[in-house]
Amino acid sequence: MASPLVRRIVEDCSSSCEADADLQEASVVTVRSVMASERLPELLVGTDRLLLRRWVAADAELLAVAVAESLEHLRPWMPWVAQEPLSLQRRRAMIEEWEQAWLRGGDVVVGAFVGARVAGGCGLHRRIGCGGLEIGYWTHPAFLRTGIATTAVAMLTDAAVAVPGITRVEIHHDRANEASAGIPRTLGYHLIGQVADEPQAPGEIGVECRWRITREQWARPGPEEELGPPHAAAARRPKRQSSRPARTIACAWVLSLGVDAFLAGEVLR
Repeated sequence: MASPLVRRIVEDCSSSCEADADLQEASVVTVRSVMASERLPELLVGTDRLLLRRWVAADAELLAVAVAESLEHLRPWMPWVAQEPLSLQRRRAMIEEWEQAWLRGGDVVVGAFVGARVAGGCGLHRRIGCGGLEIGYWTHPAFLRTGIATTAVAMLTDAAVAVPGITRVEIHHDRANEASAGIPRTLGYHLIGQVADEPQAPGEIGVECRWRITREQWARPGPEEELGPPHAAAARRPKRQSSRPARTIACAWVLSLGVDAFLAGEVLR
């Protein structure tokens, strides 16, 4: 028997199907024509109970609470905070929009979960041109300075470079957001430039820092001097060498089933 959460997802989908029955056939064909292998990964399993999975409509209330608890912490850096609070109906619609974009082979927006708790949100975005993906992320204040965000970004980088055709991954943030800069620096990303940009949030100064790592650099770390401070390289290499095999196996296994199977209790029971 399906869990209450799965039943709710099915009901949401059924309602959505009825409401969208007048969609043009071309739109339906466009969604269905995207092969599953062309979609960005929707489910990743890490260490210490960290799970990254695509948000579904049934998560609307959970996401609303996590965002509400994080507003003051995020307000200086996240432009979308200005739209909060959203109604539950609008948040569900937004999650459904994310899902439709993902089904068409576009961005994937995921939640970061530690057990049943929301630790933050992140995603892979197709907005830096052919062959690249940009990682975005935010952290719930209860999980600041725990390493959760760094681990989540490492998992997303692993997943990104495994996507066919992706040769580089980037992280962009305002220069004033020093905490955000620590994540790509620790993981061995390279600062490739600082570009003048219109401030989008109250704490920004209008200078966007762009970090990049290529598939080859992520797979084969270079000399310590190319990876940033020596302590970052020293911390990064042993951790990745020891955790990569287990994490890769877990991710490949879960990704083959997807979020629906996971929520139905078919994996990681």
